[in-house]
Amino acid sequence: LEDDFYELNMRVRNVEDEDDALYLMRQINTRISLIDDYVNSEDLSPNEAKRWNDSLEKFKRIRDDLSQNLIYKGKSYGLFVQYPDIHPDNY
Repeated sequence: LEDDFYELNMRVRNVEDEDDALYLMRQINTRISLIDDYVNSEDLSPNEAKRWNDSLEKFKRIRDDLSQNLIYKGKSYGLFVQYPDIHPDNY
C-alpha cells in the first residue's frame, strides 16, 4: 500500500477527465479504508501505528488534491463546431 502512493500521486497529477478522477478517487478511498481498518483492528506497536497513520495522511492529502483539481467532463482533442442541419428548404 505504501508503494501505491507514488503511482496514485502521479496519476492524480495527470488526470484527464471525470471518469479517470472518479476511478482514482475509488482507489484512494479503498486504500484509506484498508489502512484505517488495519490500524483500528490490530494491536500495533507505537512505531507501526505511526507509520500506518503517516501513510493514511499521505493518501488523504492526494485525495484532497484530486478533489480540488479542475476536472473536465470529457476528453477534448480540439475545437468542435456544431453546424445547424441543412434541409432543402433551409438555405
